Amino acid sequence: MSLFASSFQDPSAGPSTLSAPTLGKAHKDGNKKRKRASAPFTGGGGTGSNRLQITESNFHKVMKKVEGGEVREKGGEGFNMGSSAGAGEKKGKGNGGNGGNGGKKVEMKGKGARGRAEANASGSGGQGPPAKKAKAKEAAERKQPEAQREEKRTEDGKPAPAELPLPHNTPKSGKKGKGGDSSLTDMQKGMQAKLEGARFRWINEQLYSNPSTEAVSMMKADPKIFEDYHQTHRALTSAWPSPPLPHLIDLLTPLPPKTLIVDLGCGDAGLAKALVPQKKLVMSYDLVGDSGSPGVVMPGAGGGWVVEADFLEGVPLPGRPGGLAAGVAADEEEGEASALGRRGKKAKGKAKAAEASEVVDVVVCCLSLMGVNWVGGIYEACRILREGGTFHIAEVTSRFISIPSFTAKIESFGFKLVSQKAPSTHFTLFEFTKEAPVPRGAARGEEGWAERVKEGEEILRGCVYKKR
Repeated sequence: MSLFASSFQDPSAGPSTLSAPTLGKAHKDGNKKRKRASAPFTGGGGTGSNRLQITESNFHKVMKKVEGGEVREKGGEGFNMGSSAGAGEKKGKGNGGNGGNGGKKVEMKGKGARGRAEANASGSGGQGPPAKKAKAKEAAERKQPEAQREEKRTEDGKPAPAELPLPHNTPKSGKKGKGGDSSLTDMQKGMQAKLEGARFRWINEQLYSNPSTEAVSMMKADPKIFEDYHQTHRALTSAWPSPPLPHLIDLLTPLPPKTLIVDLGCGDAGLAKALVPQKKLVMSYDLVGDSGSPGVVMPGAGGGWVVEADFLEGVPLPGRPGGLAAGVAADEEEGEASALGRRGKKAKGKAKAAEASEVVDVVVCCLSLMGVNWVGGIYEACRILREGGTFHIAEVTSRFISIPSFTAKIESFGFKLVSQKAPSTHFTLFEFTKEAPVPRGAARGEEGWAERVKEGEEILRGCVYKKR
């Protein structure tokens, strides 16, 4: 028995507060709340009927535009109409499809007139998602002329370096097949990969942000740096959509046998290994050699592929230095030859040919203009290259502050641009011909040389790899 009387126990008591009429009313109110969201599409009278009429009217307008050819197909997929007028997709897409907005794809963000208004605003030039806005901004910056672009700079006022992504699968240093890494756990392997990536970034930054003379000192202090750096660098460039080395090999393959090619900043001499079997003479130079010597390009007793040389400071090959004094003498000789007439010009030409000591037919710089004194490499290429010879450069595209300034700097030494192309988004290829007999302008050691090298820092920025 309950201590308190209940309406269920006392027949004379009035109806309970939870009587059937009250429950029925609450049930009806709940139905109204549930039906309110879908009322516009039920086809009933009142507001829902008006909205259905508006939907049908808009549908017929869209169909008229489609039939009249005012709406174009996107991506060859045809005009994609949505679901029926009474439904609407769960993801918020209405029945407007791609039509009625100049052929742009429209997503209905809500139901009814509000959703259509938002969709129409989006289709007629609305701001759209942040990702699309960012892409549009990047595209606008690429189209903007180089002279109008805002150049980012570091705290010391130098151009900010170009940043490239560092893949997660950078190769491990050391020899393969020893089984040394098999004992490491996944966590240890991950930590090792991060350490190797950090080491590569540090080496790369030193090479690009300092003169090549400091890089030589660093390599001498720790010779393993060169091997570690190039092992990772090979893997990174091989992962590019189109690495530059195969393009250069294709360009040089048609040359006749015994063509003398010099590869400045050769790395592991990949160019020589590809062209020497074709009976071409290839001499490879880099900061660290492998017991190579000039003229010995095939592996053999006491020989190797790479000759040790800092080519930004000097290459152990013959060539006239040129310079300001040579330019004045050349002008005087040309004036004398003109005064002597046609025979005098021929005689002077033969005398110049006899004096020439340059023997190189082709010079290649493949991603090797790394130090802040990279202009010195252009001078050396011009000094050792014979008149009429070819100079090929492949460089990371994002490094160029101004490509016209870069080509103008190369031509100031006596070259002429023959072609420029970008086989990949990652790098640009240049081909120059040497027109001057000797390097023009201030030569190494002359007054004005330091300023000439300093100008190069405002033409090519460094190149660093982003942290993971």
